[in-house]
Amino acid sequence: MNVHCTMIGLRSAGRRRALMLVRDAIAKREASLASALANRPSMHATGSTDPLSPQGGK
Repeated sequence: MNVHCTMIGLRSAGRRRALMLVRDAIAKREASLASALANRPSMHATGSTDPLSPQGGK
């Protein structure tokens, strides 16, 4: 019985560690996206940028 409880405890600790790593990765990704969005050209009040030609402004 003690071995069984210990194994459950180890799995629980592993799960918590995995969740912590996933949360850290998500936080880093969100920070990266936020900085990428901050570097984009400014938007008009309507929320859209200046319209470009179908060729991408070429």
